[in-house]
Amino acid sequence: MSIVDFIRFQKKLFLYCLVFFSASLYSQTILNLQVKDSITGEPLSYCNVLEYRTKMGGITNEEGQIRFKVDSVSDVLMFSYLGYENLKISASRLIDKSTVYLIPKSFNIQEVTVTPDNNFLYEVVTKCRKQIQNNKSEHVSKVFYQVETESKDEPIELLECYYNGVHQGQTISEIKYKAGRVALATMDGNYFLTRSSSFSMAQIDIIKNNKLFPLLPLQLRKKELQKLFELQLISSDTDSYTIKFYPKVKSDCFSGEMWINKRTSSLQKITFQIEETNQHPFIPLFSGDSIGKISIFISNVYKVVNQKTALDYIHFDYKFVYKSVRDTPQIAERRIIHRPIHSKGVLYFYDYNLPFIPNFFDYNKDLDDYRLLSFIPYNEHIWENEKGLVLTEQQKQNIGILSKQGQMINYRDFNEMPRFNIDEGESKNHFFHDFFVFWQDNKRVVLSREKGGLNEVYPIKIINQRIPRDLYQLKVQILLDAYKVDSTIQTKSYTVFDFVNTFYHLPENEYTRAFINIYFDVCEIERRKMQANLDSKLYSRPEIESIYKTALKNIELIGEQYFKEVSAGKDLEGLTKWNLYVQKELGIDNIQLEKNSLEK
Repeated sequence: MSIVDFIRFQKKLFLYCLVFFSASLYSQTILNLQVKDSITGEPLSYCNVLEYRTKMGGITNEEGQIRFKVDSVSDVLMFSYLGYENLKISASRLIDKSTVYLIPKSFNIQEVTVTPDNNFLYEVVTKCRKQIQNNKSEHVSKVFYQVETESKDEPIELLECYYNGVHQGQTISEIKYKAGRVALATMDGNYFLTRSSSFSMAQIDIIKNNKLFPLLPLQLRKKELQKLFELQLISSDTDSYTIKFYPKVKSDCFSGEMWINKRTSSLQKITFQIEETNQHPFIPLFSGDSIGKISIFISNVYKVVNQKTALDYIHFDYKFVYKSVRDTPQIAERRIIHRPIHSKGVLYFYDYNLPFIPNFFDYNKDLDDYRLLSFIPYNEHIWENEKGLVLTEQQKQNIGILSKQGQMINYRDFNEMPRFNIDEGESKNHFFHDFFVFWQDNKRVVLSREKGGLNEVYPIKIINQRIPRDLYQLKVQILLDAYKVDSTIQTKSYTVFDFVNTFYHLPENEYTRAFINIYFDVCEIERRKMQANLDSKLYSRPEIESIYKTALKNIELIGEQYFKEVSAGKDLEGLTKWNLYVQKELGIDNIQLEKNSLEK
């Protein structure tokens, strides 16, 4: 072999090694694990599983199961669960091992001397309250929310959502929607919707009574606490006290247990429950309906984030009876149905200070989960990569039932929302209004002319007194969904007709629909230009935001030119010019479509 050949061989060898190294570096191993109690064999629900070096990971589901991705078999996993010894184990030892056992800590209640009046315990709880009050930390985290509902042992709902959560100390001040999906089945011919329990459960402030829930011990000063609650030491180990609490007299107060750290007085966990309370956040969907026999169980678990206590997860379980009252024109008597409802779920807070990129879209942030998931489209990257809980075997069976008997919403792109009638009479109102319509080449926008609505035609006298341009506004938005996958940001965009901010008070002429849809199409053309730019190379988040804002500015400028040249469809020459532009770019002839519809 010549020297030249040897050098070439060495270069090839280096290249092969580099390629092999790179492939092994980015290959991932998936571990399917179940965590159990080493003594009882019971699954440990919501157990934390983290990669020891990065502290990134997730929690187990209700059956103690988790699907965990590791970059290398040399990674070390740490399992932690309150009341159990922490376990660190190499991923290489878990490849052929599906079950992990944690050892319970030993407890010794004799470590503490408790006086007959339990003054010591009231001091412990009071110090814990002060510690929480002094926690002024601010964080943003990702949030996974799951709630499943059944009635008469039949599944009727499985709702899953992702949010960004804004934390103030140990409470949540806001949750901002990112993505969601739901599986539904009818119950007595109707759907049951858990509309805002994510926000309700996140709003529980354990040191401030917000009037929506019964009282908790940490919401009271020491004298009030001694008056209303009895405290009892359940157990004590080297790290924490476990204190039971219950009301001294029958009242709207929770019963439960607290785990309080001995050294720092920080709250590690609190569980609280109440049977048949009248103080609750649940509101019936329709007037005339009512909710009764309400039982609530909630468990808050905390962890340390940047040396401050923050929420790890909230587990909740509630039951009530929903009384549904319906008037029907065909039947003289009211139809009254009592439905037992049982919902349980979890809010899991993770990736602190590494939140989702918010959706680029303008909408009312106070809308409930169902309305939000009706117009924020499916994003496969989120559901394939995020740390939501693994579905249990029972949940998988329930989804099979729901998919056959009901609706699956946002399990794929552009699926239709079901329509929920406000009443069972002649009304055409629906629970889900079409606030936002996504551009599709086979669908055209049509104005709704409801009396008193945003598109009601004004009398000629009023029209003649106004400037024509002030009598209509067509609002189109570009929804940009950006999601970070490893080190790259994936983007998906949509052109959306915004009926919330659209109004049209002019009478329609033969070209009105063409006028409206040509503008919608022009915005779609600009969106495609923007998306082509975003797909052309890898951009940073600030660069993506800049490209998005530029696209919005272009749409604004083009819109001004369009509205000026076509005069709400009255200027046929201008309208024809823009129609040809759309026909060239999208292959849609709106003027011809309008003529065809008129001929019919």
